Amino acid sequence: MLYLRMSQDRTGEGAGLERQEEACRALALARGWEVVGVRQDTVSASTVKASQRPGWSQVLGLVEAGEVDVVLTWHLDRITRTMTDLEELILLAVDKGVGIATATGDIDLTTDSGRMVARILAAVARQEVERKAERQRLAAQQRAKAGRPQWSTRPFGYERDGSPREPEAAVVRKAYADVLDGRSLASVTADFNASGFTTTKAGQSRADGSTYSGEWDTPTVRHILLNPRNAGISAYRGEEVGPGSWEPLVPEQTYRAVVHVLTSPSRRKAGGFAADVNLLTGFATCGRCGAGVKAGWRGGRKGDDGAYLVYTCRRSGCVSHQADFVESLVLRRVVEALEEPSFWLRWLAPASEAGDPAALRAEEHGLHERLEALATDYADGLLSRSQMQAGTARLRERLEEVEREMGLLGRTDVLAGLRDTEYVWQELDAMPTDRLRAVVESVIESVRLLPRGRGRRKPSATQLDITLRATGSER
Repeated sequence: MLYLRMSQDRTGEGAGLERQEEACRALALARGWEVVGVRQDTVSASTVKASQRPGWSQVLGLVEAGEVDVVLTWHLDRITRTMTDLEELILLAVDKGVGIATATGDIDLTTDSGRMVARILAAVARQEVERKAERQRLAAQQRAKAGRPQWSTRPFGYERDGSPREPEAAVVRKAYADVLDGRSLASVTADFNASGFTTTKAGQSRADGSTYSGEWDTPTVRHILLNPRNAGISAYRGEEVGPGSWEPLVPEQTYRAVVHVLTSPSRRKAGGFAADVNLLTGFATCGRCGAGVKAGWRGGRKGDDGAYLVYTCRRSGCVSHQADFVESLVLRRVVEALEEPSFWLRWLAPASEAGDPAALRAEEHGLHERLEALATDYADGLLSRSQMQAGTARLRERLEEVEREMGLLGRTDVLAGLRDTEYVWQELDAMPTDRLRAVVESVIESVRLLPRGRGRRKPSATQLDITLRATGSER
């Protein structure tokens, strides 16, 4: 049985599959062996275990069935480059009495001397892999610092040379604008799929032999939007190292603002970044125990005559109010706030106070370095525990301020189109839930559902506690 393997790294190192087969067939002819089959893989032995390669798995099956006496390959490193895989190969050879022959010299794994030679060859092969990986790592780091593109696959929105690829780039730009406009990541992902474009890995093979479908999901879209590449910023292993030489798809201010939105802890839902189906789930809270509220149908299922939606305390059902009643009061307070000129002064002021993005980024990097220095000094005994804690608190306070300012940079006004109070109700009524929710969260700090009291009391505005942002409580 011939076994051939070549990596997909396209480096040109080692023999090609055709040359491997020619050399192996020549050896088989010289030894008088009958070639019963050929199996091959085009994966890296450094990243994919031998047992996970389809071709080699077929070879193992034939060996187990007793249909193969000798496995012939070009070199031992075609089968394995790790000591773990080698030991499994040794056990197989000893158990089944199978010979391992190579075009570069036979290895008898059934003898102690043969196993010693194989282990030495595997150790050498592993050292070559690690040395190559180190060279590649240093080269990638140098390219990143020089601001040169270093993309193993073409990123969505870009050509390989770093120039924007339209209209993919337009889809990415729209996604940034939509996030800043208050839309959920789930709805942005739906737009990606509706655009007709697939991921750049569509059709490529996975390690398990399956292929990528190319369909977008929210983690993939989130990963794209959080990549500093789109703002023309070069990064290495997740850390920004300087400006890139390629054209940015969006301004740095826009990128920073989206990062601030997508990494906000308040966006986290159980199981990912899902869109809220109802306006106030995950935002309004129970006025008795402080738990969040959930939405559910009473009087039947959704769409049934007489069925209605209610918001209920998620923890123990402390409170329960009809959703239409709660949402109408909340939106009324939103409209009242938008009609106040003082609100617009408060809303527009923060963005104008944000500083220079380069200076903020430099300060953020410096604050992280000082935090690390504090930890090192404490570990070395140069600082007491109280000194380290006090210094850390001060630095983290300033770091939060810097991150807040970075989040304000380039902010798209979520309330755009709502300054004309004559049409504000019409605008709100036409908005999808995710956009409407962003408007509510921009205007209102909190919504607390209060108990109705004893007896069957009619819904009343006194049963809600609505707090506007930067204002007192209104009931």
